[in-house]
Amino acid sequence: MILGDAHSVHTRKICNGLVKRGYEVALFSYHRAAHPVSPQNYDASVHVFDTFVGAHVKKEFLRKCRQYIAKYKPDLIWAMYASSYGLLLPQLSGARKICSVWGSDVMLAQGAQKKQIAKGLQAADHVFATSAILRDHTLPYTTRPISLTPFGPDDVFFEPMNRASCRQKISQQYAVNPNVKWLVCNKWLKQVYGIDNILKALVQVKIRVPNMAWHLFLTGSGPQEKQYQDFVVAHGLEKNVTFTGYMGTDTMRTLLNACDLAVYAARSESFGVSILEALACELPIISTDVGGIPEVVEYGKYATLIPSESVESLEQAIFLHIAKDDNTVINDDRKTHAHKFSWSACLDNLEAKLFEVSSQSHPVVVEAGFVFDDRETVLFVHQINIGETALRARAIRINQMGKALRAKYKVIELSGDMPLTLARKVWVKRLLRAGKFKFAYMECSAAPPSLFKSNIIYELLRIAKQQNIKCGVFLPDLHEMDDGYIEAVKTADRVFYARKKRKLQLQRLMQFDPVLFVPTQRFAKFLIEKFPNIGPKLTQFPLPGGCILNVPFPHPQSDTVRFVYGGGIGVFYVHDRLISVLAHNETLKESTHLYFRDNDVKALSKDLRIGLARIEDNIYLNQSLPYVADENTIGLLLIENTPYISLAMPIKLFSYMERGWPILCYAGSEIAKVVELHDIGWIVEPKADQVENIMLKIRKNPDMVRQKQANIANFVRKNTWQSRCSELSSFLGV
Repeated sequence: MILGDAHSVHTRKICNGLVKRGYEVALFSYHRAAHPVSPQNYDASVHVFDTFVGAHVKKEFLRKCRQYIAKYKPDLIWAMYASSYGLLLPQLSGARKICSVWGSDVMLAQGAQKKQIAKGLQAADHVFATSAILRDHTLPYTTRPISLTPFGPDDVFFEPMNRASCRQKISQQYAVNPNVKWLVCNKWLKQVYGIDNILKALVQVKIRVPNMAWHLFLTGSGPQEKQYQDFVVAHGLEKNVTFTGYMGTDTMRTLLNACDLAVYAARSESFGVSILEALACELPIISTDVGGIPEVVEYGKYATLIPSESVESLEQAIFLHIAKDDNTVINDDRKTHAHKFSWSACLDNLEAKLFEVSSQSHPVVVEAGFVFDDRETVLFVHQINIGETALRARAIRINQMGKALRAKYKVIELSGDMPLTLARKVWVKRLLRAGKFKFAYMECSAAPPSLFKSNIIYELLRIAKQQNIKCGVFLPDLHEMDDGYIEAVKTADRVFYARKKRKLQLQRLMQFDPVLFVPTQRFAKFLIEKFPNIGPKLTQFPLPGGCILNVPFPHPQSDTVRFVYGGGIGVFYVHDRLISVLAHNETLKESTHLYFRDNDVKALSKDLRIGLARIEDNIYLNQSLPYVADENTIGLLLIENTPYISLAMPIKLFSYMERGWPILCYAGSEIAKVVELHDIGWIVEPKADQVENIMLKIRKNPDMVRQKQANIANFVRKNTWQSRCSELSSFLGV
């Protein structure tokens, strides 16, 4: 018995696939099976109940479900989509229950909806998730076992087709020039799939090279279709973009085999069946790196991955492909890779999981199909929401370390703001006691985070020590231990309690012999100096930030030079000299863009806010750093040597590097050591006149920027988040 949306192609494929394998399937749906836009044809053997109308639809729906259960006694009750049909599971009984999470229901849930979803998932005996990242998002909601059951492309996509004949057929059908580059995005026209960013990127491609020949096919329909059509007309792209409307499988296969490039800009995606369809047709892929997409393309092996919401990165990647036919990131075995997720393989896996749930015991080992996540398991503990994005370095670091760990291991996370936190903690501790983890890694804040008021970190460390499981703990800063911190925060009492809390934290950590990871070697020496009875007894290794791979590197089309800073301002990030220079030099002011956090600016003194007001046109609040492809950009780290900066290795240094931006920084910091060692920028004394002179010199000589970029490329390759993950496991000795 399946509760699900009869309109959904996935529901239809599951129902039809199961009845063809001899199962009796009854589908209960709020929606009629017949759909005016995308007709879904159900096998005649599927019993479809979709005629629920009236003022009390839900009540009538539940009544019919209970009648069916009482009369036919199904072996399984399976609810598709946790935030809709899954909410009905607590009100149904009479068989073992399954709840499937498909993506946005769990990944985008907010507020009270989280509690409703958790209640529905707890009412199930088993949970199905379509990807590993979706499983990670689901884990905080339930203690029920979770199985991976992805969707895949129809087997017909893997049948060979003649590209020339496909191209001719599509050219005639849509009156498109066959001699230009064809791009395709086979997604519904919804905001979540980022079609607007694809169109914006192509507008920039047209502005950059007006005569470049290309054509984009947008398949399907959706709520934003009219909006996108108006955008195309407003920007003069009518001859470059075709809206095909709904496409059947055969037509879609023909189009994909005819195209040169598939482009995806999703803001959220649980898995990525459309990408697998394109890979099955051997298309090069450009895609955002959200949700389960990195899993599908093996973290960049089968696609060019770019950050979400970065129109400039998307434009640069498309431009390079069209201009240079850049297909270097695509492997010849992409069809073989996609075939692992063919619908027949997915159905084999699904059938085995259903049998396992219904049998209640004696788990089945599946010989056919594929095995998901048979990798070693690690525990990742931190203090932000899974998948949270933020401008703050802590959130960036935790997100990127999580991605790097998931690329190598099966990861179970314990993080902040979780429903059913107590049950989740109990479950994680049970896994630790069973020795299920290869190692545990914890990202701490200055003091134990609020999530762990019950000392859960220390409980986990104690259990791990008992089970001989290696543990690593990252300590990001020690700024309250520096004497200059009192002057900075102007509250001696606050500093006293912060220092006392830190000492207690380190004393407790020492009891469990974890490997302590710190940002820099200088940080490690400072820790030993300030805690002579504790520091030497802690095993310490530096584990600074890293760079994201596959970010389009700059290819400047002009001699324009601009300066960019992105990050904090205030107690730990002092920019007095830089602001003074910009306020009095109009030339540099026009060339400089500052990305600050709104809360930091509000906390500044009145005098500092007056200084910022002089350059307010160059300040951008609460915005992510841009990806500038066609200008020579310098990353400013002209942060004066506060106690924090003297020990730290800011994440923003690596953010600049991955964008190909040389660094301009002050002498005497850990940043300056890295810049000098790798020759990736310029070092200047913290004096206003010297800052002004070097900025003017660089602005007049863009070749100075280009000379640094080869060194930056080498730095990025050696300092990725993946390499940090490898260093982590190496330092832990696992």
